[in-house]
Amino acid sequence: MPKFELPATPRNLAIAKFLAKADKSVKISAGTNIIVVSFDYGLNLQRLFIEKVVPDLTDRDWINIRKTVRNSLMGGKISSESELGLSIRPMRTRIIRLRVNPLEEQIIREAAKEAGKSLSDYIRGMVLRGAEEEEMLQKDFEAQMPTESTKRAQLSPQEEKGKAYVS
Repeated sequence: MPKFELPATPRNLAIAKFLAKADKSVKISAGTNIIVVSFDYGLNLQRLFIEKVVPDLTDRDWINIRKTVRNSLMGGKISSESELGLSIRPMRTRIIRLRVNPLEEQIIREAAKEAGKSLSDYIRGMVLRGAEEEEMLQKDFEAQMPTESTKRAQLSPQEEKGKAYVS
């Protein structure tokens, strides 16, 4: 579980509580001198969101936060950093085996090369994109399914009473 430490100040405590509220996998433990922020999957620290909690955040404050996170980070890696934010991901990843025939492997390797990604990154991205699309399709399907109340509303008064309806 990646984690980083912040000095125990009211401003940093507000930021840590905001991160925990925004992402359920974030856990904070506050001591007298240090606030430890730990998380399971990854974390994006974006200045725009933190400014909602700390409106008087200065450039120097933001630089100090980034520097403190970078220097105290354990079990994670900063995958991208800019003036507006940084992304942290866990160091440990898991291996999932995938069986494909040689023709499929060649097609996947060529597609990854065209996309300018490593084979692992390309497959991961495609699988995650497919999972997100599947989830959206499932939600759309469930939203379109009639519920009991809509079924009852569509019945005529005679059908509701159980009588045969003849027109």
